[in-house]
Amino acid sequence: MIREKRTSKYLTDEDACLYAGIDIGGGQVTCVVGAVDFDARTINIMGGAQTQTEGVLGGAIVDLTPATGAIKSVLKRAEGMAGNRAESAVVAIRGTYIEAAEGSGSAATDMHTKLVTQEVIENAKNNAQDIAMGKLTNDSEIFQMIVKDLILDGKYRGGIGMKASNVEVDIYGFAAPIFRIEDIENVLAQAEIDCAAIKYAYLAVSDVVIRSEEYDECLLIDYGASNIGIVVYSDKRLRFTQEIETGSEMMTVGISRYLKTSRDEARKIKEKYGAAIIGDNFENEKFEYLAADGVTMKESDRISICQDVISVEIDKTLSAIESILLDHGFNVASMSGGIILTGGGSRLQYLKDAFERFFEGVPVRVATPNPMKVSGNKDIINNLSYTGAIGALYGMASVQASQQGVPSSPHKKPPTTGGGKISHWWEVITKFLKDTL
Repeated sequence: MIREKRTSKYLTDEDACLYAGIDIGGGQVTCVVGAVDFDARTINIMGGAQTQTEGVLGGAIVDLTPATGAIKSVLKRAEGMAGNRAESAVVAIRGTYIEAAEGSGSAATDMHTKLVTQEVIENAKNNAQDIAMGKLTNDSEIFQMIVKDLILDGKYRGGIGMKASNVEVDIYGFAAPIFRIEDIENVLAQAEIDCAAIKYAYLAVSDVVIRSEEYDECLLIDYGASNIGIVVYSDKRLRFTQEIETGSEMMTVGISRYLKTSRDEARKIKEKYGAAIIGDNFENEKFEYLAADGVTMKESDRISICQDVISVEIDKTLSAIESILLDHGFNVASMSGGIILTGGGSRLQYLKDAFERFFEGVPVRVATPNPMKVSGNKDIINNLSYTGAIGALYGMASVQASQQGVPSSPHKKPPTTGGGKISHWWEVITKFLKDTL
């Protein structure tokens, strides 16, 4: 559904299209609205909003009515800042319900010309997709495909225009239960905006925060409220992804139990007084807070909650991350690009220091979107809780959604609710060929 546009004092061209990036997180929905330069592959952030909601949990929509209300709310507020309505949206999702499967497929070139064409690559990619689909849970659907490698005659990397007898494509497919995908389409349809594509949030974030040289070898940690994304790149290719069901909200729960106060009060305390470690520059401070009865005022101090609650939770999280990486053969100490922290949880004071202390000798940086790719409202861009939505909007540059929608996957059922069509494979292979050839 395409909504009627409003003219805007912020746009020099009244016909210019704006788009939205929507991030479905752990109990929160975040949205940015901006302009997309498809040729330069850059975006300009013009508005943003976020809200807590009981309609989403762990990166999934769990209650359609409040989720719809939340998306309507953040979209309207972000559009209000931008001064115009968004044509369509890319949605970033996360959660342990998402599956990843690898597939490898091949296709022969013309026996006479031996020319590698786009059609040959697509045939190989479709064969790889079939292999990946066979590894997935029944009633799941691939919503994003990443090309890992394109090999000619089993020997060397190549692309369109080169000569070879055989083309092999290795892919990663990211999938979710069909009903989860349909829930997203339904909610966006109710919010009166087309769903142009769905992206795996951690890959969307990678696109806007990782520098080109860091793709040689790096570890991305997206520290969310209820999920932490672990992404490894090496040789400029995706090598590994996994999520763990923990995040900054576990600190909130711990503070709530420790101080016997409400979750809302505990969250405020965490945001104002929380710190990942008790370092040399740490300053203790006493504070008052409202007890769980909503009437009684009590007193505590900063060092107590940081030492007894937050630091304990951080240590458990760091140990879990290290264990997962070692189990899959990755040694953080050897990664030349180091660790890249992002996500709303990364705002916690001294979290960078905690990672540096645990992974001794490994460079760590807290990343905001790359200014070569993302411009516009600095308050939004520099707010780490918006990074997923910004990454989703940046994904629009590869989708290139038009008013008629974009081609959908051959494995994707046609929408039945009037929502937007989702591009699963066309935009991925197009982006791969554009960026690498």
